[in-house]
Amino acid sequence: ITNNTGRPLSVTVNAGTGAAMRCACTIPPDAVRTRIGYYPLYQNSAVRVSDADGRSAMFTDLGSETDPSTGVVGLRFEAQDLR
Repeated sequence: ITNNTGRPLSVTVNAGTGAAMRCACTIPPDAVRTRIGYYPLYQNSAVRVSDADGRSAMFTDLGSETDPSTGVVGLRFEAQDLR
């Protein structure tokens, strides 16, 4: 995860599903390609980030975005993404 929001972010993988898992991590501002570990991804998987004020942003339908050789999905969050 790349965090260009200027704020620390908490992360939830598979947000909005019964398989939702909160990362036991905080992504600091200006972090680039921070790894959050391995999580199972499905076609409808989503990753939601939230800041301390409750604003959030989400990427959805990530199953097809996974690099088949590495299993990596790269996500970049910008300040204007937080609502």
